[in-house]
Amino acid sequence: MCAILSILRKKYKSEALRVYVRILHGYHRTTYMGERVSYAERRNLAAVDTVHYLSIIADGMAQNHTKCPWYGNLDEPTKC
Repeated sequence: MCAILSILRKKYKSEALRVYVRILHGYHRTTYMGERVSYAERRNLAAVDTVHYLSIIADGMAQNHTKCPWYGNLDEPTKC
């Protein structure tokens, strides 16, 4: 979302559209900053009370980052 809003900010020359994008960016910033604050609180709780709380981060790789073809339910692969 950050990247999209940055692109739109550069793309639009109309002041009305630029104001609209700035408003959207403000909403987006409020949302992700709130998520960061919440995560920091949970992380601190896990650091203070290690018996009852655990804070971990997991990240999965997007499928488009691999070069392995996927053919679904086909019996034999077809030429692309």
